[in-house]
Amino acid sequence: MVNTITGTNIVKMFEQTIFSDKKLIQALYKGDLAGFETTLLSFFQDFYNEIADYFVREISSSVAFCRELKKFATTLGLKKLTKRVTKIRISTGHYVHFPSYYAEKAPVDYKTNRFVVHDYFNNIGNASPVYASRVAQMSVITPSFAVGKAVLDNFNCENETEKNRQLSLKIGHKGLLNRVKNMLLPEETLAGKRVLIGIDGGRTRTREWDEIEEGVVRSSNYNTFDTPWREPKLLVISSIDDKGKVNRKELPIYDVCFGDDELFELLADYLTLLEIEKAKSVQVVGDGAVWIWLRAKPMLLRLGVLEQNIIESLDYYHAMEHLNDLEQYLPKEAQKPTMIILKEQLWKGNIIEMKATLKAVLTDLDEKPLKPFDYFEKNQHRMQYEEFTNQKLPIGSGIVESGIRRVINLRFKCPSAFWNIENLEPLFFLRAAFLAGRWNNLMLNLRKY
Repeated sequence: MVNTITGTNIVKMFEQTIFSDKKLIQALYKGDLAGFETTLLSFFQDFYNEIADYFVREISSSVAFCRELKKFATTLGLKKLTKRVTKIRISTGHYVHFPSYYAEKAPVDYKTNRFVVHDYFNNIGNASPVYASRVAQMSVITPSFAVGKAVLDNFNCENETEKNRQLSLKIGHKGLLNRVKNMLLPEETLAGKRVLIGIDGGRTRTREWDEIEEGVVRSSNYNTFDTPWREPKLLVISSIDDKGKVNRKELPIYDVCFGDDELFELLADYLTLLEIEKAKSVQVVGDGAVWIWLRAKPMLLRLGVLEQNIIESLDYYHAMEHLNDLEQYLPKEAQKPTMIILKEQLWKGNIIEMKATLKAVLTDLDEKPLKPFDYFEKNQHRMQYEEFTNQKLPIGSGIVESGIRRVINLRFKCPSAFWNIENLEPLFFLRAAFLAGRWNNLMLNLRKY
């Protein structure tokens, strides 16, 4: 606790600075409210830095605090402590320099900072938790690291583009170590809820460096690379209310990874901790991608969800697109009336009647099957749109389509953006946490796990 003398010193420091600064009063007299606010904010930032300097240096010289650091070092297996000067970058981007314990000896598998105080304060590198959070947020919610730096500059936060990138990746990789626990809220559960799960793939371009063959002479000193498209897979977990609408009172869960099996393993980890077996119902929405439907139901059954509680639904608007593709095979004079009938039959999920309607117009349908019609026959049980509507269930996959656009496309599908594959997943994870409204919870969990 701060003693009375220290508190008095800080008050005097504040009074001497603010009341002797005539710029504040003069700005208001001249009607320059913007100048007044800018000067005042700058003063408080400088004052904040001074206070942080004062307290950190004070506590670093405290015998009681040094004793706590030594105890903490023992739990980490750190030995042979000596005093050296280190620094912490606080929320304004200002560095606070102070002496603290450095471990001359550490376990072989010890990978973090050997200055004990950084682990004790849950710093990431030399960055305080608040500064790290600010930088990482701006790095993933703005279009680029450079734009994120510019925004932080406008808030008078000292930062550098490359350090922002490195710090964001550190936080992202740390988040992935316990990604499911880090994303979830305390005691979060799906028990008793009507659960909605959306799955789909996005697009992003990666940077793959060419290997130089031995003995090959290049005409250029620059390394070359390919930029293949990759398909990151997104999962969304949410719940729906009694009206069949996405429950906006609860935070969704977004997460992204590469690989079909990897995504379903990740999804299973989330659902296990969320007690999916206790859900009232589980609806899986998606398009006609076979990789989704081959894995979804078996996974849910394996996790203890009763078969009668599992609903698979194919996005109605994807189905309509495929239905419109059939129009070109119909005679011109029969296109309009036939399509009206087919749309009504599709709404009711009567795929057998749809085929009969087509056969009435295309008499050689048995000899020359329409390959596009396979889509409807394979997904018949997922196209019961009238029944879904009666049960107050969604018929679209907007929840995952929106997630693809917001989490992946707007940040990682930018023109001329080529990503190193190892950097994508940690940044996906951070952006997903922010857009799901789980950022503060994530930062709190990173200090726990």
